[in-house]
Amino acid sequence: MHYENSEIRGINNDIVLIKGNLSTRNFYIQKAEVELRKGKEKERFIATWKYELPGNSLISIRTRTGIEVARIFLTKDTLLVNDRMNRILYYGKPGFIHRNYGIPQEFLPLIIGDYLKGTDSKGESINCAGGKAIKAAAIKGIKVEYIVDCKLDKLMGIDIFSAERAKSAEFRFSDFIKRNGGLLASRIQIKYYDMNAGVSIKIEKIETPWDGKINFIPGKGYEEKKLD
Repeated sequence: MHYENSEIRGINNDIVLIKGNLSTRNFYIQKAEVELRKGKEKERFIATWKYELPGNSLISIRTRTGIEVARIFLTKDTLLVNDRMNRILYYGKPGFIHRNYGIPQEFLPLIIGDYLKGTDSKGESINCAGGKAIKAAAIKGIKVEYIVDCKLDKLMGIDIFSAERAKSAEFRFSDFIKRNGGLLASRIQIKYYDMNAGVSIKIEKIETPWDGKINFIPGKGYEEKKLD
């Protein structure tokens, strides 16, 4: 069946999009320039991200001069943060991120443009018009709309909606680079409407697949504080 200026793509689109995910294997983002904006304030820093299957992450945040500010260890049931500046070890559950920032821990791969299959997804083909398609999904009860680049078979954007069906966050991806047969967006723009905040990310160096191991060492002599 044909449509004017459109086409049906993919036998099972979930499989096509998941195949291009970076988080299907270990990776190490060795350098990413990050700019955080909230209101009129801006803060710039350097981040690294080690990712190890089945979904463990170690994220380091440094000043532009190379001083580590924080180190974050995250698994499906653990959240640990070494606050280097204040010598505090924060500990808690990943649910803290959802409660305080409105996005579940499982959504972390969305930041790099990975596709997460929704609980309502049947793997159906999608209708591409003008080179892109919109694919709706529900993930952990949260409505998500994927914007798919039909030529690249890769996400070019993600919109996340609140329970009131208002857009709460959006992700936009550009400047794709090839890595081991896959595609990675080297530039990422994020807007958080509920917090009047935004994040710009430029990935400069990445190793994938990565064969290293994640190792989190709690700060020696740090004060311990629970994240509620």
